[in-house]
Amino acid sequence: MTMSSAQTVSSITSESPPQSALWSTLTSAVSLPYKIYNGTRVFFQECKILFDMKEPYFILHTELSTEMASIRLAGELCTDNPCIQYYHFPRNLYPERNKHHFLRFMLEDGTTLERNEYCKAWAVTKQAVIFLEGIQVSLKAWENPAEPKYEGETLRVGAMLKKWKAYLAELTFSMHTLRIWEIEHRVPEKWAAMPAYDYDNPHIFPFKTINSAGEKETRRLTPLFIPLSKHVIKLHEEGFDEEWFDLWDRLKPDPEKFAPYHLPLDRPWPYKDIGLRKKTGEIRE
Repeated sequence: MTMSSAQTVSSITSESPPQSALWSTLTSAVSLPYKIYNGTRVFFQECKILFDMKEPYFILHTELSTEMASIRLAGELCTDNPCIQYYHFPRNLYPERNKHHFLRFMLEDGTTLERNEYCKAWAVTKQAVIFLEGIQVSLKAWENPAEPKYEGETLRVGAMLKKWKAYLAELTFSMHTLRIWEIEHRVPEKWAAMPAYDYDNPHIFPFKTINSAGEKETRRLTPLFIPLSKHVIKLHEEGFDEEWFDLWDRLKPDPEKFAPYHLPLDRPWPYKDIGLRKKTGEIRE
């Protein structure tokens, strides 16, 4: 007996749900060990980086797997502070053992800086410092009589490096301080006054100062890192002049000592987003 097309479709349809459920069960059973393996692998990678990393811990903890798991399970977003939005863990039995996780930084004028954006600002600044240091070191060691002495370039790259090092020092100090605040559950009700800052000729603020009474004072955190992060990201997106990349190719700095910078595990930004750029938009390999 020949079945009609409608009967055939009906027969197939009636058999699909059990087959679909079986397939879903098998897929889950196969994928579960991989998920466990992958999660364990990432955890051990992060542990290794904790011992090896030279970056502020603030960066690694931005997307640390254990921290993200804690936020998903028990984190509550606090949005009533005028300076920082953050996750805290009031439902935990021992909430004091959980560190805050700062998410967003705000100024009175409405300017906001996301944590990921702050990490990007630090990374692109680090990238520029490595690049310019490579050129400066190579210029000082240049001894080819057939080539010019590059005196003008030496002065210019020195000024550029000084500027980017000052940027990096400020962003690093702020990151270290904010990480301490996360650990100690400190959230300011008001930012300390922002100091005067010349973006074209910045200076590095001393960590310790002497007050009028002759006593040592530790530098207070100000929100300078917020507009500074915006500034360096803008410079990064504009890119460096082609002449510096040409000079790099001629001088050939040590490729290991001055290798392009990568964030640990490429998180929270892959290299394509933090790699040094030319004015044309091309990324340095």
